[in-house]
Amino acid sequence: MGFMKEFRDFAMKGNLVDIAVAFVMGGAFGKVVSSLTDKIVSPLIGMVGGTDLTKYGLTL
Repeated sequence: MGFMKEFRDFAMKGNLVDIAVAFVMGGAFGKVVSSLTDKIVSPLIGMVGGTDLTKYGLTL
């Protein structure tokens, strides 16, 4: 079996669509978590601790 035939069989089974949907959902979930942290969690921690957390960050 050639590479193209194997890839075509893989894509036609629906696995490619499943991977694409999972990729999009992962990106959306990441944005939701970032927004939740930036808009809700960090300000609450800042109010309790009396510190402005917007100037702190960690770059990976």
